[in-house]
Amino acid sequence: VSHEGGEETATQEDSPAAFLLSLHIGDYTDQIEPVRNEIAPGVIELSKIPSGEVNLVAMSLTSQAGNEVSRSKELRVSGDTDIDLSAPGDSANVSGVVLASQFHPAPTNAEQASADQPSGGRAALIRVIEEASPNVTITFRSIKTGESYSATVSSEGKFSFAGSTFPAGSYEVEFPAQTSLRVVSLEATGATASGRTIDISAGLSLNLVVHAAEANCTLSGFALKNGKPVAGAMVLLVPQDPGHDMSLYHRDQSDSDGSFSMSPLFPGRYLLLAIENGWDLEWADPAILFRYLPNGQPVDLAPAASLSLNAKVQ
Repeated sequence: VSHEGGEETATQEDSPAAFLLSLHIGDYTDQIEPVRNEIAPGVIELSKIPSGEVNLVAMSLTSQAGNEVSRSKELRVSGDTDIDLSAPGDSANVSGVVLASQFHPAPTNAEQASADQPSGGRAALIRVIEEASPNVTITFRSIKTGESYSATVSSEGKFSFAGSTFPAGSYEVEFPAQTSLRVVSLEATGATASGRTIDISAGLSLNLVVHAAEANCTLSGFALKNGKPVAGAMVLLVPQDPGHDMSLYHRDQSDSDGSFSMSPLFPGRYLLLAIENGWDLEWADPAILFRYLPNGQPVDLAPAASLSLNAKVQ
């Protein structure tokens, strides 16, 4: 990869038709259209790439599970380079299922036979819902290299990386930020899992169970100081066990009548803060945020909860 007119050579052991390559700037928002040239079977040259940081995405079209599997790698373009996307010798075979209410197991034979009957509205409604279900992807991000491997999740909650490159190593399992899902815990036989992290060994055939929480809660109320509504206050919902998951933090600004509303939220335990003139604060800095936590109001959001709670302005 290099400046305008530079080249990137990508190699994969599969046939050239088995994968697609794309380049993106930033968080996959702006796609680059390089000149593509197949210089040998399984070897593709991409040229006319601007210098800077880009994301190279290789998408498999031959997954045995019939879904899309992709691998992404962040590159800093400053000169010509070769990128090897062929499967390493220590690859693992990974598949699994996501447990969340938006996914539905396949019907039994009896249920399928009943559904196949011309019973009218119910079967038609089910088909409409299934066809309207958005595609969800699950991502395994390498803690060592930062590379990520993604697969689509079926309407039954199943995913598979079968037939694609998946090196051994330690991975953090996550869903894209724009989805309403969050990994809570992992279950695996023959592999070590802790929280959202899993260690995958070479040659392992891993079947993973992913327990996911859904953002289906709502919190609303008024920002009050001395019993009076405050407009323009920063309302902040802080998880009691924040870790490094910024998807659990939520901010809002109180309206002219002091009201605020937050949704969708993940279930869990939080502290509700309201800070007057707080928009210039480095609230993501734990040392600064810690000063306000003692006066925060505990909030316990059960799944699908819709709560109304006033926030005391500090």
